[in-house]
Amino acid sequence: AQALAQAAGHDVDDARLQLAESARRAFYDYYLVDRALAVSRENLRLLRDFRATALERYENRLAPEQDFRQAEVEIGRAQ
Repeated sequence: AQALAQAAGHDVDDARLQLAESARRAFYDYYLVDRALAVSRENLRLLRDFRATALERYENRLAPEQDFRQAEVEIGRAQ
């Protein structure tokens, strides 16, 4: 009976370790996704800024229309 109780205790300890590991992995997965979203949002903001600049330069005949259109394509891909 004592051996069974010790075995059950080890099973509980093992379950605690597995649960802690699962919680750590879930946290890091969440953190990774959160950072990826932040980077994507920043990239989209930069693309929009670039599009505005490219449009202004195109309107002032300082850059080809292709720059503005390419920025629009990249924004469409990023959304």
